[in-house]
Amino acid sequence: MKLYIKLLAVTSIFILFFSCGKKDTSEETDNLYKFREYIAQHTTGRISVTEPIRLEFVQTLDQFDFTQELPANYLQISPKVSGKLLIENGRSLIFIPENHLQPDTEYTVTLKLDKFYDDLKKEFKTFKFSFKTLSPNFKITIGNLQSYSKDWQYISGTLQSNDVLDPLILKNLISVKQNNESRKVKFKETTTGARLFEFVIDSIKRFEEDSEILISWDGNSIKSETKGTTTFPIYGKNNFSVIKLTAALI
Repeated sequence: MKLYIKLLAVTSIFILFFSCGKKDTSEETDNLYKFREYIAQHTTGRISVTEPIRLEFVQTLDQFDFTQELPANYLQISPKVSGKLLIENGRSLIFIPENHLQPDTEYTVTLKLDKFYDDLKKEFKTFKFSFKTLSPNFKITIGNLQSYSKDWQYISGTLQSNDVLDPLILKNLISVKQNNESRKVKFKETTTGARLFEFVIDSIKRFEEDSEILISWDGNSIKSETKGTTTFPIYGKNNFSVIKLTAALI
């Protein structure tokens, strides 16, 4: 009985020690109400990888110019992000990342508030907040089969994403095979910041007999869980099928 009581006491002390030692990070970064005299709002929730990080002060800070670049180390970001820190209108603090942020990543921002306000109590000298970037997602739309000639065909399609994608990585998202042979997927040039991309599945061969192409998509290279496959019939020269019929009134 005494041994049981001793074990229970040791276990209770261990649990108490573990509970006290574990920090509640959500409380550390969710304290806007505590800083309501200084901070009006800040970046929060899910944002695009291209968006700047913003913070709005309650009052205009007269010690700064209307628009002024500030030392970047006034703001510390984890994981580390390089960029430029500006203050606009004396109230809006804007951090512009040098490169796109990482997708589906939580960032913690620590602002040195004592660089903006004098005579702050120790507990108000730094302000922390956090946000996450969007988790990449996309959908594929396949168009109609079209012909270059009686031997070669192609299919147009679109890829639409929920956030900005690097055009150089698009080729890693879609692959096409016909009779176990790869077929080219060509993406059209787009403007910077695009979320809709047009592509062509090229060099589809029309055999004497029916065949099919296997279209696969996988978002692993952009940290997306989106993946899937579909097949598309390619009718042979010995077969005839109406692919699309359009009625017209004369």
